[in-house]
Amino acid sequence: MVDARLAGIRETAAGNKTVLDGHVSSIEGSTMDAKRKWQEFSLQAENDAKDSADFSAAKHCRFELLLQKCVETTDMAMNHCKKTTHESVTNLSELLLRTMSFMMLRSVLHGELRKRMR
Repeated sequence: MVDARLAGIRETAAGNKTVLDGHVSSIEGSTMDAKRKWQEFSLQAENDAKDSADFSAAKHCRFELLLQKCVETTDMAMNHCKKTTHESVTNLSELLLRTMSFMMLRSVLHGELRKRMR
């Protein structure tokens, strides 16, 4: 009877060991799958970060070029405006001088004409 009971316990233990081995195998498979997925995710995240950094660097360079072009264009416009303003003031000054000279000459001639008419 003790032998029969020991045999039953051995059979139950062997069955439990088989079930546990199956669970351990399943957990090992899940762990391996999770590890593989994590490595894939980590590699993809690393590649995405590198691509983003490269893209940002390229955009930064492009932005610097556009900013430099903007500064150059602004400088050219400012110099043109200064030159145009200077030329305009000079032309207006010359016109004013000619007009005033003409008016003064006209006034003098008109005055002399009035003196002669008296």
